Amino acid sequence: MGRLTTCEFEYKAAILDLDGTLLNKEHKVTEYTINVVRRLSANGVQIVIATGRSIATVYHIVSQLALDKPIPVVCFNGAKGLWVNSEGKIDGEIFNHDMPEETVTRVLNLAQTRNQLVQYYLDDGNYANAMCEEHFEFTRRYKALTGTEHVYITDNYKSAMQKGMPSKLLVMCEEDDIPATVKSYRAELEGKAKIFGGTPPFFC
Repeated sequence: MGRLTTCEFEYKAAILDLDGTLLNKEHKVTEYTINVVRRLSANGVQIVIATGRSIATVYHIVSQLALDKPIPVVCFNGAKGLWVNSEGKIDGEIFNHDMPEETVTRVLNLAQTRNQLVQYYLDDGNYANAMCEEHFEFTRRYKALTGTEHVYITDNYKSAMQKGMPSKLLVMCEEDDIPATVKSYRAELEGKAKIFGGTPPFFC
């Protein structure tokens, strides 16, 4: 984040992504960035976090900022908006758009036929039906990146679906496979879901 001048406080809000914006290359928030964000907030600029990540990966970042009021967090690639306070706890819901059951079922079935791991995001839970060492390796890499713990299941997501529909599904694959995987899921789902290529080695 660059240096600020007083004229920049004319802005009413600062909407910040996490990876590549608020976080550095080590996926950490630096003291300098924290001070900049606090200065903005103290001068009346509304701080907003907008990320493709799950809400569970944002709590500790909001806690580090330690602002004097809850801030809006848009997460799961825009599927959910929540107020999060400086203790890293949810302070209210702004909006929520869970995935339709039909679409969820189609994605899970496609992934199963292709032996691809899916992360099923439901509130703070991150469910993974890991069936081989490659799948477990993906979850280990994801945990190293985000700090997220997985809930491992072996019933092809039936127990997760009984709890509710997800805000987001993340199909995991190697970097070289991302373009072809995105293209094939878009063709199969025929506009029933928004599909984005994500940060390697994942796509969502």
